Amino acid sequence: MARTSPKAASRTKYGMAKAAAIYLLNARWQRLFGQPLAYNYVTLGGANLHDVCGLGFVDKTLVERVQSFETEENLFKAATRKAKKLSGLAGITVVNENIFDYVRRDPQPHIFFFDFKRACVKATYSENFADLFRKDVIRTGDTVLITSYRGIRNGWPNIVQEHQNEFGQLKIPTGDYKTCYMQCHPSFMLYDALSTAGQLGKRRLRSFGYIKYHDTTPMGLYGYFVENGKTDFKNFIKDEALRSFNMSKRRLIA
Repeated sequence: MARTSPKAASRTKYGMAKAAAIYLLNARWQRLFGQPLAYNYVTLGGANLHDVCGLGFVDKTLVERVQSFETEENLFKAATRKAKKLSGLAGITVVNENIFDYVRRDPQPHIFFFDFKRACVKATYSENFADLFRKDVIRTGDTVLITSYRGIRNGWPNIVQEHQNEFGQLKIPTGDYKTCYMQCHPSFMLYDALSTAGQLGKRRLRSFGYIKYHDTTPMGLYGYFVENGKTDFKNFIKDEALRSFNMSKRRLIA
C-alpha cells in the first residue's frame, strides 16, 4: 500500500480552539505519563510551528530536539525561516520529507504529533502506522497525539461497514455508533496498525484523552501513550485513563 502523504492542504488551521485543546491534552499527558526528561518531538508543525511554541512554553526541555516535517517546498522554506527565529526557544530541524519516513536514531522518548485534517481511519493510515510500529519508530515510552476530522464525508453506511467489526466487539447499540466512531476511530486505526505489525503482545497502547473541538471544521484531538505489555481491544477503547472534553461547551463529556 502506498504511503499517505499528510500535505499541508490536508492539515487543520491553528485556531484558538485547537490551541486550547493541545494545551489541555498536554497537561493531561504531563499529569499521567510525563517524566522530567528531554524528549524528541516529531511533528507536522506547518509554516508557523505554533505547536512547538506552545510546547516550549510548557517545558523547554520538550522542544530541545524537534523535527518538523513539511513536503511542500514553499511551506518548507517558510517553516525553515520560522525555525531560525525560534532558535532561542527550541532546537528545530525542518525536514522536507514525509513524516512517515522518519528514522529514529536515539533512545530518548518521543512525542509524535500527527496533525491531520482528514479522518484518521484504518483505510487511510493503518499501514503507515503499522510500519512505524514494525520498525520500532514508535516504541515503549512514546506519546502519540493525533488530530482527526470527526465529521461524516464518505457516507455513514460506508463508515459503519468499515468499522462493523469494532462496533460488534464493543457490543454497543446501533444508536451509539456515531458517538463511538467520533470518539474512537483513531484508536480503531492504531489497534489495527499494531495488529498488522504483529505487536499486540509486545506493546500496550493507552488512550488518555479525546478533545472535541471546532475551528473551521469538526475535529478531534486524541492522545495515546505506549507501555510494555499487551493491548486488549476492549480495555484500550475503554481505558481507565481516558477522559473526554467538549471544547465548545467547556465541559467534560460523560
